[in-house]
Amino acid sequence: YLANASRLGLAVHAVGGGPTWTQAPLRYLGSKLVAVVADYNARVRPWERLDGVQLDIEPYALPGFFDDERHSLLAYLETLRGIVGTWRRAAHRLELGFAVPFWFDGRGGSPGPVPFRGATKPAIHHVIDLLRDHRRAYLVVMSYRNVADGADGSIAHARDEFAYARSVGAACGLVVGQQFGDVQPPEVTFHGLDRGDFERAAARIVEAFGRSPRFRGLAVDDLDAFRAVWQRDAAA
Repeated sequence: YLANASRLGLAVHAVGGGPTWTQAPLRYLGSKLVAVVADYNARVRPWERLDGVQLDIEPYALPGFFDDERHSLLAYLETLRGIVGTWRRAAHRLELGFAVPFWFDGRGGSPGPVPFRGATKPAIHHVIDLLRDHRRAYLVVMSYRNVADGADGSIAHARDEFAYARSVGAACGLVVGQQFGDVQPPEVTFHGLDRGDFERAAARIVEAFGRSPRFRGLAVDDLDAFRAVWQRDAAA
């Protein structure tokens, strides 16, 4: 698979994560994934290598996350710090990415600033700080809305991350994530909408952030659902 992808000019990242990966007994798993990919790459031919590792952990899916937000966010940030440390020591040739919800910026009633490494900031700012000196690192900001404009659109929800990254001179990249899965509430996903709806939103996102040196494009969460929209509209 990787050799075929390489011949087609595609980059492939290993993806892993789970809501429990921030809990102390399982906190090693993110670092282990990075180390396993680095070890694999060292043993195969160049065109069979993975290009990076992306972690999608999402501890807020567990009951109790919001009962003690500060403790939950500190566990999350310590987990990411361990992963970044392993990557810097053993796998810095890989790209490293984290999928992070836009509301980790502390706005609109979301979890507020948390003290970490001597500074009190929104969680997503701490994550940018962990990666900001490295061009091979990136965040997928899960800015899940099916419209780009307006106070509740994808652009507004990703703007704080771009502004903070610019303010600290971050070298890491930012990817604007979009949702295609069959999930609720309906305003967070393009599921059931037309191809044109996504294309118009994507064009507006690129217009908003495309001049930023940190903009690394868009991501979709469900390739099968994404392709289904293209195939359905092509058939029509």
